[in-house]
Amino acid sequence: MFSQFFQSTAPWNESGWKNDQFDQLLLLARGETDDAKRGKMYGDMQALVSQNCGVGIPVFISNIDGVDKRVQGYSSNPLGGFMGYMFSEQVWLDA
Repeated sequence: MFSQFFQSTAPWNESGWKNDQFDQLLLLARGETDDAKRGKMYGDMQALVSQNCGVGIPVFISNIDGVDKRVQGYSSNPLGGFMGYMFSEQVWLDA
């Protein structure tokens, strides 16, 4: 997401926001193998976006997935409720 929308050269950086510190952190974070250091870098990037970049988030979607041991073939998908709304094609009831 950072690479697609917030990097200075990103094609979908529709706000036109440019920040050299952000771009440098992004490049460094991609190559960092230490999880703690990488997490700190991404946290710093989030702070830069939050404090310096205009971002409009019109809505948040809350999904709750519930299952029963009799329902087979179901798995949670954080990108779309009920397995990306394809659950009826992949789920069956084991009575």
